[in-house]
Amino acid sequence: MKAIALLTHLHAQKTLLLLAAVAIGAGVYLGFFSSFGDRALSVLSPQTKLEQQFFACFEKTDRNKALNCIAEKSPAWIKKFGAKKTGHLPDVYRAAIGDDFTCHLSAHLIGEDIYAVSEDLPSSMQACTQSCSAGCIHGTTVGYVAEYGTEKFLASDFNAICSGKNDTATFGEKTRCFHGIGHALMAGFEGNVEESLAACNRIRVPDDYRRFQCFTGVFMELFSASQGLSHLTIPSLAYVKTGDPLYPCTSSFVANNKNYEAACLLQLGVLLPSRAVAEQQAIFDICNESSSEGRKWCYTGIGLSIISATSENSDRLISTCTNAPEMGDQIACLSGGVGFLKLDTDSRAVYKKTCNEIPANLREYACPIN
Repeated sequence: MKAIALLTHLHAQKTLLLLAAVAIGAGVYLGFFSSFGDRALSVLSPQTKLEQQFFACFEKTDRNKALNCIAEKSPAWIKKFGAKKTGHLPDVYRAAIGDDFTCHLSAHLIGEDIYAVSEDLPSSMQACTQSCSAGCIHGTTVGYVAEYGTEKFLASDFNAICSGKNDTATFGEKTRCFHGIGHALMAGFEGNVEESLAACNRIRVPDDYRRFQCFTGVFMELFSASQGLSHLTIPSLAYVKTGDPLYPCTSSFVANNKNYEAACLLQLGVLLPSRAVAEQQAIFDICNESSSEGRKWCYTGIGLSIISATSENSDRLISTCTNAPEMGDQIACLSGGVGFLKLDTDSRAVYKKTCNEIPANLREYACPIN
């Protein structure tokens, strides 16, 4: 079964409208070519033919049917057009439709198939791009673990893999690559958080920052399951505790390790809206219940969750974060969003625009010059 990891706080109605927009976009894309007839289609470049077949999967508004279409056809695309061209399809989707969760899921499936065809993890990861929250890279790592198991996966030289050929990967690309390792470990250890975090501590990485990204991947995968949107089946006891909206970040295993706690609270931000409703609390009040250091990461997670849903949420990021109770909370929240944008080369223009719109007294802290 194809492995899909998805985090979303969009409501079902909004998702349906988004898929309708995807279908309209795909229809316009395909209609342009079909208007010239089969003869014209026969002279299209291989890249255009690939894109045409890719967008054909989105003609209907049913996301599952679209994803099944991609899962069925992508192995043939990889063999016919090559892994690199197929791995760039998320870029095409993003340019035509936008950076949304359907794109992430599509990229995830493509990544799994790129690995399945090549059976080589480094080249598979390097065939992918960072578009759509690095879904393609996540897919390759999950595919590798599914085939060989976690022990062989852990023996890999991830610093070399995540650096790309001739060490050409950007800082943001390396960051997302190490984050993807955490997702893969959760698949390998069948959703066991403690074993996955321990495995993050075993991998060969050049610094603690990259190891921390592995921790964030573990918790992101866990919280995907908490919304019923992960490829894993994880008992709710692992992530839900009545009366404790910060759980499992408050569990002794996580809270006693500051790096685990920080990674957990950072990824928990995507769940806080629904947990606030369940607990009849304001989102900010939930963050205020965490430790002084944890509070910063909780607010950072709120900003991250807003922007990771779509980079076009900059207005919402600013309006939400500037309503946080204290200046430090506001800075942490804004930093979570703009930090995500800064890591993504394709979002640099949005990053600059967002920073320019942040109030001056907060901008110098949320958007440092370097």
